[in-house]
Amino acid sequence: EYETLVFSVNQTVELLHGKSLESKKVFVVVNSPKTVVRLLDGGLPIARVVVGGMHFQPGKREIADFIFIDDDDLNQFRILRNRGVTIEAKNVPTCKAIDILSLLGLK
Repeated sequence: EYETLVFSVNQTVELLHGKSLESKKVFVVVNSPKTVVRLLDGGLPIARVVVGGMHFQPGKREIADFIFIDDDDLNQFRILRNRGVTIEAKNVPTCKAIDILSLLGLK
């Protein structure tokens, strides 16, 4: 029922840029908010981002049970907000969304 493809950021931009996706649902999984900014820079029309597990790594601080960020992540979320992207967080798809901008002090 679903097709899964794995591409680099540049390949994703090439594949999706300029194509009419109105009749399709496209779910893009990335490893960081910085990658979302790169996709936007490539011209992809991203209106909504759902942040899933951003796991602990040294130098990152906890803002929710399943989200750990550093200053670069915070800056990338700020860029996304400034570009009008809706950002919410969910640890699993069926749970209630968390307002990540409020958690980050960006509201």
